[in-house]
Amino acid sequence: MISGWCSPSGPPTLTSAPIWLLLIFLLLHAGGEIEALDGEGDDATSKEVSAGIPLFQEFVEEGVKVVLRIRPLDGSDRLTVGSDARLSITLTDENSGEPLTGLHPLAWIHRREGNFRPNEAQISEMIGQFLGGLLSVRADIDLNRYYLLVLNQDRTISVIDPQVTFSITKLQHLLAIPGRGGDWVIDEIRERLFVTIPEEGQLAVIDLARMKVEKLITFGPTTEPIQVLRTPDNSGIWVGLDGTSGVAHVDPDELVVKTVIPTGRGRHRLAIDTDSRFLCVTNAESGTATIVDLASELPVREVNCGNTPLAVTYGPAADLFYVALINGETVVALDPSDGEIV
Repeated sequence: MISGWCSPSGPPTLTSAPIWLLLIFLLLHAGGEIEALDGEGDDATSKEVSAGIPLFQEFVEEGVKVVLRIRPLDGSDRLTVGSDARLSITLTDENSGEPLTGLHPLAWIHRREGNFRPNEAQISEMIGQFLGGLLSVRADIDLNRYYLLVLNQDRTISVIDPQVTFSITKLQHLLAIPGRGGDWVIDEIRERLFVTIPEEGQLAVIDLARMKVEKLITFGPTTEPIQVLRTPDNSGIWVGLDGTSGVAHVDPDELVVKTVIPTGRGRHRLAIDTDSRFLCVTNAESGTATIVDLASELPVREVNCGNTPLAVTYGPAADLFYVALINGETVVALDPSDGEIV
């Protein structure tokens, strides 16, 4: 299976200019090498696709440079039929090299029938069929597909395909998780979904390519993890442990708990600055907020905020954290560099 995205990124839209649909489709579909990805016969799953598929292609049309890259996820420099790979497409200005934005291009990979490349009329017809949303006429790989995920109260996650038009139900998958989900966050490249399960003291890692639970990270039966955040630089996943006086740092690649940093007591809410330098954790029972230096993973200071601080957010314009009090009439502004109240 090949997972991929188009760059510039964005949801599929039918208002995109036809030329962009045509350019991307020509790149992926007209090249005879690409069809080897599908394979034929019983031994296709073990066949290496080495000579026919370059991992990098580019061409220029009407001043637009289109670049296609394929990266095997196993780190190999060869593609193997049936293995996972990441495919990216970029559109840039030929002269300036600047990325073209606001285009929302659509892309498909489809096995070519016969020995002849399709002409523009045939490609336009295929594009119209693929845009129709019918299950009977679909590309082998649709890079425009997106799903709507719903965190349910019955220990499940619904995966909905809003592009399917033939049925009254658009439900594609129903993922079971070991407890009721509390909060969730997705990684930058939309490969993994992290879901807290407070009653089990766990963080479920969902493999979105395979639509299954990849791993359960356990903090402990009384830790009650609820809020989960991803740092803007994607270096870490942070989980507030409401049942304890702490916040956990999970490595998003190795999927292990790197450290648990002590904080005050009570319900925790988390916020991270846009440069991924500081984490602010509110501690409702203690009436404090803990500022954590993310580089050293050490607390900078625990600040007395007042009665029951809970909600917290970061304001990039002032470079301050703002903490709201449940039982107070003020909003506390904190300087993350020294933990002082402004």
